Amino acid sequence: MSDFDELGGGFADLAAVIADGLFPRLDQALRSGLHVDRRAPADYHFLVDAQKWLEPHYQRYGADLVHAPDGFFYLRPVGDRLPVRRLTPAEMLVGQTLALFALEPATLEAGHVTRTQILERLRDLLGTDRVLQALKPKTRARRARHRAEAEARHALLATLRRLARLGFVELLDDDRVALRDALMRFAEPARGTEDLATALGRLVAGGEIERLEVEPDEDDDEPDEDDADDDEEGP
Repeated sequence: MSDFDELGGGFADLAAVIADGLFPRLDQALRSGLHVDRRAPADYHFLVDAQKWLEPHYQRYGADLVHAPDGFFYLRPVGDRLPVRRLTPAEMLVGQTLALFALEPATLEAGHVTRTQILERLRDLLGTDRVLQALKPKTRARRARHRAEAEARHALLATLRRLARLGFVELLDDDRVALRDALMRFAEPARGTEDLATALGRLVAGGEIERLEVEPDEDDDEPDEDDADDDEEGP
C-alpha cells in the first residue's frame, strides 16, 4: 500500500505522516505556538492531508489540533499536560487592533498595514495618553512624556515581533506589516454579535481583553532587542 492514501486525499496512516520530511519542522513549530495558514501552502496542505491522523496524535499529548473556519491550523492546549503561555495584554491589544484592520475591505485588498497606521488606530481607540502605558506598562511616566512617540513605536515593534513568531503577522522589509488569517483568533470574544468590527472596536477601547492561550514559544524567555533598555533611566 502507498504511504499516501489517494482515495482519502491524505496519508495512509500516522507512520506515513511522521515519516514525511515536513513533519519534524512543522511539529516543532506547532508546539512552539505557530499558526499555519495558506500563506505557507506546503505546510497548510500537509496539515489538511494529515489532519485525521494528527488530531488523535496530539490529543495524546494534551492538545487539540484546530483547523479554524478562517483557514489556519494551531495547537490548543487542553488540561495541564503541556505548558501554556497566555498572551500579554499588549499582544492582545495589538492583535485585536490588527483584527479590526483585517475586517476592513480596503485593508483586505492591500494585505498589509503600516506601523504608523497601527499607532494611529490605537490612539483613536484609546486616546494618546493611554497608548504607551498600554503597550509598555512598566514605562516610567517621565520617560513617557519625554519620548512618547519613540517609546510607543519601540514597544509596538517588539510586540509585533512576538506576534510574528506565532504566525499572526509577517513583518516586511519596510514599515509594513502583512496580516495573516490567524488574526481572526483575536476576534473570537466579539463573535456572534450583529457587527463584529463594531463590537471588537468597543472591546479594545474598553480594555475588555480575554487573553488567548498558546503553546510557549522557545524564545519567550529571551528579551527582544528593543526591550533591552527597559530598566535604563531616560535622559
